[in-house]
Amino acid sequence: MKVGFYLENKNTRNIDYSNPENGNPGIGGSEYMIWTISYYLKKIYGKKLEVYILANNIDTLPSILKNIECENIECAINKSKKINLDLFIFKGPTENEKIFRLIDEVKQPSAMWSHNFETKKSLKYAMECEYLVKNICVSKEQYDRLRDHDIFHKSTYIYNALDFKLYKYENIDVAEKDNIVSYMGAITPAKGFHKLAEVWSSIEQKVPDSKLYIIGGGNLYNKNAKLGKYKIADSRYEDKFINPFLDENGNIKDNIKFLGVLSQAEKLDVIAKSKVGVVNPTGKGETFCISAIEFQSVRVPVVTKNKFGLINTVKNKKTGILIKSKKDLEKEIINLLLDNELNNYMGNNAENFVRDEFDIYKICCEWFILIKNIVENKEVAPEFKTSNYYNDMKFIREINRRVKKIKIFNSFPSLIEYNYYLKRLIGKR
Repeated sequence: MKVGFYLENKNTRNIDYSNPENGNPGIGGSEYMIWTISYYLKKIYGKKLEVYILANNIDTLPSILKNIECENIECAINKSKKINLDLFIFKGPTENEKIFRLIDEVKQPSAMWSHNFETKKSLKYAMECEYLVKNICVSKEQYDRLRDHDIFHKSTYIYNALDFKLYKYENIDVAEKDNIVSYMGAITPAKGFHKLAEVWSSIEQKVPDSKLYIIGGGNLYNKNAKLGKYKIADSRYEDKFINPFLDENGNIKDNIKFLGVLSQAEKLDVIAKSKVGVVNPTGKGETFCISAIEFQSVRVPVVTKNKFGLINTVKNKKTGILIKSKKDLEKEIINLLLDNELNNYMGNNAENFVRDEFDIYKICCEWFILIKNIVENKEVAPEFKTSNYYNDMKFIREINRRVKKIKIFNSFPSLIEYNYYLKRLIGKR
């Protein structure tokens, strides 16, 4: 079997992509997964699977893979057909109709690996594309969001993964740790860092020796991004959140460390010493969140929003806290800083949970089975069983799905489509 992954890496040409076994070299989570899964599939199933990476820059890609340089995704689709790939996998969702048209034009069996939430247009084009054989979600909650859309029968989900051999760390007793809170992720409005900034002064008042370490930056996804005065984030966004972190002279306080994009070893050193990990306090757009897995892998409980894919990656009150409000964000960070027994309980649970559920070898097995089933045209029934009915209006999606099974209601829109039409209607007013 021959499978190819498209990796768009034109904005990270200075990154060393040679060895995923060294961890994330400082790229976004989606690109990291495409690069990592392709490598480990080859490493584990190399005798049964030929694995290609089609990328903008192939200079430092792993030598065990078959690497093909492509200017863009259209080029990658055409080259996939020329080398007779059994399956071409690309990052989605996308509203670029030309991609789907080209897939059908050259008759290249393809799968869209949807790392972000699908939109009405992306789903429409995916449904109409005959040779788009699978839409792959990265969490159960993302998959369930599609349950009242026709794409559901063309979709599946496979969780993202880590090689936990990279997460060996010195097991420091919680009571001996400093009161370090670490945030990890891009410093952009979408990742909600400003929400943590809004409560930080209150946390400092109640835990005077607290420290905040920030891993990531406004240039995580684009190394050419223009940053503000403090070289942390886009200037307008930086101005929005920076004040709580400044002293009377306008300098960053001593207990605040903006660390930027770190190497695997540097990142591990910081998160393993932390008492609390914080990821996207808004939950906005989170289909999975690799950073949440990284914190938990070194026994650090996570505080984040009770929404979307985070429900699958953090077990509420067991491996961390899923919050509902800004007030909760402040309260739960303080609780985990001051209550060592609670912190230790959640940290132990967290490590066991993520290492059982998201191990790279387990997840690659699921990928291999999926690829094999697609190539051999084996149909797998959709997974209707679910939970968390109040997340993202899932109970309404389920009601709608059942109503649409009645013949006269077959053409009812999905909730994603209703939401699209509602926004358009509001926008016209």
